[in-house]
Amino acid sequence: MSALTQLFSDIADAIRAKTGSASTIVATNFPTEIGNIPSGTTYDDLTVPTTHPTTNKYYGNGAAYIKQLPKFVVQGNTAYGLLKGFAGLEEVEEIEFTQSDTNCNYIFQGCTNLTDVSFTNSSYIKYLLNAFDGCNMLVTAPSMTTTNVTRMSYMFQNCLSLINVPQYDTSNIDNGYLTHMFSSCPRFKQSIT
Repeated sequence: MSALTQLFSDIADAIRAKTGSASTIVATNFPTEIGNIPSGTTYDDLTVPTTHPTTNKYYGNGAAYIKQLPKFVVQGNTAYGLLKGFAGLEEVEEIEFTQSDTNCNYIFQGCTNLTDVSFTNSSYIKYLLNAFDGCNMLVTAPSMTTTNVTRMSYMFQNCLSLINVPQYDTSNIDNGYLTHMFSSCPRFKQSIT
């Protein structure tokens, strides 16, 4: 089973679990099916394993169908990274990673309602260019192991609510790739050294 097929199957299973249905759900109907889940339903989370990744658009393509879920859990890592993985998913509020990938450039760009991101293991991450660009509701940046990160430019650009950022290890940042990290972050006043 391909990674995308597995992802769609997992999304359909999550929809069926919430609706109590046993019927087949076609991927193109995911937005409608999710929208038809009665209001008042509590979305605990959606957990998606990543054991058979095929493209670096793996999460982005599948995640677009679950944009109404407030929490998304990613288990495992992909061979191709998460470049633009969740970019533009305006309704997602929380994303949890059990393991991260090397390329996380633009991963959450435009996730305007994102308030919480957690990484169980972020030691693999090397690239974080524009990773949280436009995450307007993000007040506290996630704790991450950044020892291996080489690029962080524009990482929190346009994070209008950002106030708190943990101390990140920037010792391995490539020359010129730590610029404009907090560009257009009007509430961010924290001293960084």
